[in-house]
Amino acid sequence: MGLFEPANYALHWVSVPYLVVAALLLLLLGYGLFTRGDPVMRMAFIAAVAAGTVYAAAQAAAASCVDPALAARWYRWMIAPLALIGPAVFTLLQGEQVQLHAFRKLIGAAAAIATASAVVTLATDWVVAGVWRTDAGLWNAVAGPLLEVHLANLVGWSGAGAIAAARRARTAGGAYARRRYLRFAAVTGLIVGGSVDLLLAHGVGSVPLAWIPALAATGLLVATVHRIDVIRKRGRDDATPWELAIVVAIGGVAWAVAGAPRALATAAVVVAMIAGHAAVGAIRRRAARRRDRVGAVVERALDAFDERCTAVTAIEPLQDAVRDVLEGALGLQRARVLPAGDELLGRALDARVRAWLHVNRAPLARDRLGVERLGGLRAPIEALFAALDAAVVLPLLDRDTLVGVIATGPRADGRPLLDSELDAMARLQDSAARALTWLRLYREATQRAEDAREVEVAAAVQRARSAGVTERAVGACRVVAHYLPAGQFGGDWWAAAELADGRTLVLVGDTTGHGVPAALVTATVEGACEAAQQLLGASFGLFDLMQILNRAVLSVGRTRYLMSCFAALIDPEGPSVSFANAGHPFPYVCGPSGLRALVSRGTPLGIEPEPRIAVGRMPLAGGDTIVLFTDALVESESERGERYGDRRLQRVLRARGAAADPAELCAAILDDVRVHCGDRPVREDITLVAVQVGMPS
Repeated sequence: MGLFEPANYALHWVSVPYLVVAALLLLLLGYGLFTRGDPVMRMAFIAAVAAGTVYAAAQAAAASCVDPALAARWYRWMIAPLALIGPAVFTLLQGEQVQLHAFRKLIGAAAAIATASAVVTLATDWVVAGVWRTDAGLWNAVAGPLLEVHLANLVGWSGAGAIAAARRARTAGGAYARRRYLRFAAVTGLIVGGSVDLLLAHGVGSVPLAWIPALAATGLLVATVHRIDVIRKRGRDDATPWELAIVVAIGGVAWAVAGAPRALATAAVVVAMIAGHAAVGAIRRRAARRRDRVGAVVERALDAFDERCTAVTAIEPLQDAVRDVLEGALGLQRARVLPAGDELLGRALDARVRAWLHVNRAPLARDRLGVERLGGLRAPIEALFAALDAAVVLPLLDRDTLVGVIATGPRADGRPLLDSELDAMARLQDSAARALTWLRLYREATQRAEDAREVEVAAAVQRARSAGVTERAVGACRVVAHYLPAGQFGGDWWAAAELADGRTLVLVGDTTGHGVPAALVTATVEGACEAAQQLLGASFGLFDLMQILNRAVLSVGRTRYLMSCFAALIDPEGPSVSFANAGHPFPYVCGPSGLRALVSRGTPLGIEPEPRIAVGRMPLAGGDTIVLFTDALVESESERGERYGDRRLQRVLRARGAAADPAELCAAILDDVRVHCGDRPVREDITLVAVQVGMPS
């Protein structure tokens, strides 16, 4: 008797729920066949649904079969595909968590074992030994020696997937993600629950009960697919209708060969081909209309983006234009442009990934990394996504140079990007890369113009503070200063001024670096010093002065340029000297009473808003000379690389400073430095100031 002859069947109510399950699974199978998506996720989805469809249809047929031999065949067809469902479900759940790369070999081995187990089920009686008649009058499978081993493929892999999904639901961020994983866990748990009919195979029970969890799982899966993009849809697969039409045509030919009238067979083939062609045309037209509607919005956004990019002079308008496309038109979140010099991008972008992006310029979607063959680059690429908190990364390359990236979060509803949307992003990449290059060139041109203005200012400052020797009386003191710049624009400076109360203020400073920036910092501090004298007036004090100078250095240097500074305030009545130090070498006082150092410690100016400044005081005698200098004097090196040093300076001061004229003392010090250096050129600015204190009135 034939497998499909109606006489072999009598409809039983148990067949009805299984037929409903089979019908629902056929709908899902059509969805998987007609929808393009992630290749691995789509294949796993189709495998699981197809296996479930065969299982449900075979169980419905077996429940209504009256012939025991045919019932045994149906049960083998019912039980065989169950082994394939477990690995397919596990693959889907790991792909959902972007973990396919970690389980690739394990999934391959599981699929091979499940396939072998299915073949054994169909070809032998080791899994299904036969059938027995239950009290309800139904034929049911009798367990073979390998039935439990066969079903372990379903229960083991599905159970592992359900546990992983449940754990993921507890740690997932956001209510949407938690509901997503809980749905997957529930569907998988119900699939495992279908193994309850294993008891019937061992003679326990009378009616199959697996239809209850099967119907619940199928209904929940339909709802899940409706709400959640399980296979990461990228578009419609227009080739599938043609493939189905070809299958129908081949079936018609086979039917004709089997003995059907040739004219009828030919007509069947023609009708199948025409119907397939019509179906393809209808699907393509509908898909095209939908793409046109969505594409028109994106196209308008891209046109507006191109226009805005032609006049970008700052990063903020470019950021806004990118958000209008990615957030406004495509529905993504947290879109932002990171130029190549961005600090976050610099930390996150591994050198190997940077080189890889030069070759692979296409947009990178985080949910597609699981099926990409990345090898040793997988970890740094995943680290890049994590550091940028991004779901999509768009490398921006212009003339084979990585000028930045665009990072964006996922859609609020979790939908993945279609291929057409990624194509639109590729156009966005090109325009944004050109805009970043234009912005960099604009900034460079603006900076060059600003540098030219700064050079003019620095040159004016340098002319006002010309190299050479300065000698003049300041209040009750005689000041001699030597300034030897190492380049066109130096960072050393000194100042001397008589205050309204008759005290004499002397300062020496040294800015880090050379060139225009150092000269500008120096000019700013000199101006701040003059302003402080007028601002503080009669309440003038060194601590307040240093605070004002520190704010000036911070405002211009922005912690990139610092300044050491020593300030001395000489009171002719006494006489005495008050002094404050901000990271500068200690000056010396030489006179009849010997050599002394003005020791005071503090942090350089420009490091922090509130620098540590200590103010000291020392009594003086009439005729004492205070020698102030910058560190380049004691750090000058000989041809053998030996430093001049404080000890050699002290020897000169002890030998010449007791009764020397300040001009002669400065000349003696500099002559000794030149002898020490020999033919080696001076690489740093040298400033030397000698202040001789007058006799008290």
